[in-house]
Amino acid sequence: MRTWHYLDFIPTKRRVRFTRNGHPYTDEKTREEMKLIAMSWRDPKLDGPLAIYVGVMKPTPKGIKRFLPFIIKPDVDNVLKAILDGLNGVAFKDDAQVVLATVKKYDRWPGIKPGVIYELHEIGGDDGTFIEEGICEHWSHGAGWLAEHGSADNR
Repeated sequence: MRTWHYLDFIPTKRRVRFTRNGHPYTDEKTREEMKLIAMSWRDPKLDGPLAIYVGVMKPTPKGIKRFLPFIIKPDVDNVLKAILDGLNGVAFKDDAQVVLATVKKYDRWPGIKPGVIYELHEIGGDDGTFIEEGICEHWSHGAGWLAEHGSADNR
């Protein structure tokens, strides 16, 4: 079964901080976001190769012209890293299981609230899903989910 999960914030992986003695640590905001991501996963732990689809929803900032490309922070790789780190050990054993990752920024949706939707599923399971056929099918499903639910939480 495939389920889209919704986060009402946009997580991002920040730089590792260092103490005065040179020991690395993760800042409090990143740790809190990782806890919330882990709590959003309510499905059983997945085995085998995985695919993840992430949609970053951010409204167009005021003052940005409609015809200009929508290129703003956060970077999609930092959002993906934050989600994978938050799900590590909860949704899967290790993030090395992820063999396909697709991240898309949704912009210029009227009244959209900032947030993230994501779907994580096994590839090549009993439902016959393979890497080649997954991308277009699931992005159309994700866009349909957005149109139907907007920014509402599907938990």
